[in-house]
Amino acid sequence: MPYRLVAFDIDGTIRSNNYPMSKRTRTVIDKIKSRGTVVTLVTGRTFKSAVNATNSLKLTSPIITFQGAHIAHPQTGDTLWHKCLSADMTLLALDALKTWDQEILAYLGNEVYANKMTHVNLRHVRKYYQHFGCV
Repeated sequence: MPYRLVAFDIDGTIRSNNYPMSKRTRTVIDKIKSRGTVVTLVTGRTFKSAVNATNSLKLTSPIITFQGAHIAHPQTGDTLWHKCLSADMTLLALDALKTWDQEILAYLGNEVYANKMTHVNLRHVRKYYQHFGCV
C-alpha cells in the first residue's frame, strides 16, 4: 500500500544546521511528491525558520512548527491551528526550570526569550534575527 503522507523533521533529518539540503534529498522528496504522497514538515523550528530552510521543496501542504504548537500553510502563511502557552503557564514553566542548569530559549511569535544570556544563546539569537529578518 502506498503511503499517503510523509512527514519530515528538518534538522538532522533532511538537512543540518551547518549545511543546506542536499540535491539527493530534494530529488527523493520530489519523487515522493510525484507519486501523489503528501509531504509535510514537523519541526521544533519557528514557522518562518522552517519555511526559509525548506523553500526549495515548494511544499503545498500545511507544516507543523513551534514544537507542534502551530500549523500553517508554507506558501501563504495562513494559520490553520495555533495553540501557545498562556502567559501564566509560561511563567510557571520557567519558574519550574529556574534551577535547571541548562539554557532555555522560548519563542513567542518572532520574539526570543532566554533564561540566561550565554555566548551560545547570544550567537543563536543573533543568527536567528539576522537570518530570518525578525525584529
